[in-house]
Amino acid sequence: MLFSQRVAVALLVTGLPFSAFSQDMPWETGSTDDAAEPAATEPVTEGAAPAEEAEDATGETDQGSEVEIAPGVSATAVVPTEEETEDEGDSRLVSAMLNLEGSVGLQNLSSAWGGAPHTYRIALMSQFYTGSNTIRFNDTNDFFAGNLLIEASPFKYFSANLRLRFQSNVNSFGRPEAMLSQGDAALGLKGYFDVAPGFYLGLDSTFFVPTGFGSTGVDFSGFGIRPRLLVSMKGSELSDDQMHLNAHLNIGYRMDGSENLVPDGLTPTRVERFAYQLSAYDAVEIGTGIEYEFPYVSPFLAWSMAIPVSGADGVCDQPNLPCVSDLGFPAFPNVLSVGVKSEPIENLGLHAGVDIGLTSEDAAGLPVTLPWELVVGVQWTIDPTPKIEYVERESKTPEAAPVAWVAGSLRDQESGEPISGAIVRYPLGGETAQATGADGKFRSYEFMPGSRVTFAIEHPDYEPIEVERTLPGEPGEHPLAVQMKALPKAGTVRGDVRDEAGNPIAGASVRFTGSEEKQIPVGAAGDYAQELKPGKYSVGVTAPGFLSRGRDIEVVGDKTLELMFVLSPAPKEDLVELRDDKIEIRQTIYFDNGEATIQQRSFPLLQQVTSLLVENPQIKKVQIEGHTDDVGPDDFNLDLSKRRAQAVRQHLIDQGISSERLTAEGYGENRPILPNTSNRNRSINRRVEFRLQQ
Repeated sequence: MLFSQRVAVALLVTGLPFSAFSQDMPWETGSTDDAAEPAATEPVTEGAAPAEEAEDATGETDQGSEVEIAPGVSATAVVPTEEETEDEGDSRLVSAMLNLEGSVGLQNLSSAWGGAPHTYRIALMSQFYTGSNTIRFNDTNDFFAGNLLIEASPFKYFSANLRLRFQSNVNSFGRPEAMLSQGDAALGLKGYFDVAPGFYLGLDSTFFVPTGFGSTGVDFSGFGIRPRLLVSMKGSELSDDQMHLNAHLNIGYRMDGSENLVPDGLTPTRVERFAYQLSAYDAVEIGTGIEYEFPYVSPFLAWSMAIPVSGADGVCDQPNLPCVSDLGFPAFPNVLSVGVKSEPIENLGLHAGVDIGLTSEDAAGLPVTLPWELVVGVQWTIDPTPKIEYVERESKTPEAAPVAWVAGSLRDQESGEPISGAIVRYPLGGETAQATGADGKFRSYEFMPGSRVTFAIEHPDYEPIEVERTLPGEPGEHPLAVQMKALPKAGTVRGDVRDEAGNPIAGASVRFTGSEEKQIPVGAAGDYAQELKPGKYSVGVTAPGFLSRGRDIEVVGDKTLELMFVLSPAPKEDLVELRDDKIEIRQTIYFDNGEATIQQRSFPLLQQVTSLLVENPQIKKVQIEGHTDDVGPDDFNLDLSKRRAQAVRQHLIDQGISSERLTAEGYGENRPILPNTSNRNRSINRRVEFRLQQ
């Protein structure tokens, strides 16, 4: 199979696991170093027997007293007991540290977990070797490599890492003796999850882009890729006695294109093959290792091996070295790694280790495995998560007075799921606010038995609630179950804006007025979409060169409303003008004789009235007034004027103007403009007017 075909297959295989991780995965805040999540607890109701003390995510009882929370910060924390606080300084374990490729793990292995969510790491790791008889008999060889490593864990179950490598090899048989490789890059993506308490499964893919043969620029012809299965065990989650022994297993297949860096017609020397890490084989990579987590330090022991497969054509034709297929296991590159990771200061990690080469035979097409290699590094972890300050209160009296407290439990009113991250305030007493844990629980401050306590509870996704509770007369813990009503979810309004010929109007804009105010541009295809809070809205659509249109709508949460608008071209002559207290029209609105039916020739005029109202949402109320001449009975004329005003109102509503903005009234022949002494004067008195009221 050609290398490009092998890469295509690997990319397909690599994509499947990460698509799987995105399906129904519980993306939640929290460290992968945490123990298994606590089991769900039954809701507690007022008046029930005292419940056991709430357990935190590690299974330890929460007996703390007070948490200081910065204004505007929502935090979830378990307050330690005094003994736990004293021991904390002696029990801090080493946090996640990077391997030589920038992934969390051991020196040459990756773990099936990453760092805590929303944390980032940057590290510098160096590799050293000096010796003789390394690549050729009687040679001297000095090797150095520097690795800049960057890793990001933006959320739980996923991480990404980048390595930039700069290395130098000086060999007495080299031509030239010093060979540099500057800028080798490796990009890794890792997905993982906990399949059972203490057991983790992951998949990662690393993409290798080396520099060119004898040059410093990146050469994509040497591109390589390695998908890999990761399995890890965390001993502290398997044993009650907190045995901090971790174990890891890696199995992968590396498609190596580095041989493509060699120019046609040139056979690399053994020194060149090592200096530029040129391999004529793909490899099945296997690695396993263990580490034990002590306070501040974590020693490790690991072994890794690459089994060469799918060699390049003619790789075994070299006369000086035997073929790897003839030598077998003694020629397989494999190393034993021994070292220690430490974190003397929080977020500052140190690494020291040695790779001991176990390969006893050199084979054609493979770089030499060094007999030993020293690896040292330093790492800094960036954790933007706000810290919680613990406040201790020293008891002044040897015998405390009887106290009572509330064990609160917050749950969703509909689903019954616990509500984490809710802020619990004490508006009457002024105590420091508290935050509910992942299980939706909180423990109140201590009060005298029989006290009346008020809880003001807030959460950005729920309606705020205030709960009053009179504590029973007996001391101790008293349960309180609270249900919160979720805020309505947003709905979506989308559609198209087109002209009368069906062509999209790209320069249009859509304005929403109601529960919230929004104005958005229309896309090049005439389409638009906007999420809105549930409620009633007036929608107005405007575009240069077109009459505006509007419509009243009601947005329902989690629903999509389709709205299509067709705009008419603006007329050459403006027949409508906004004055201080009225909308002035320069034409008469015509009706059938003695009827309230609007004649079609007046529709363009009313379209302009509609457009003016859409473009001026500040006009809150317009009264449509109907007037007649003095021909006919007074009561008939009064009724006709009212019906005509109502017909105009209904026409504007049908064009999208909110009914709440329009009223209609008729005055018959009682308010003439001119005396009804001629036909001309009577035609002027027969009219419809628009008066601004708000």
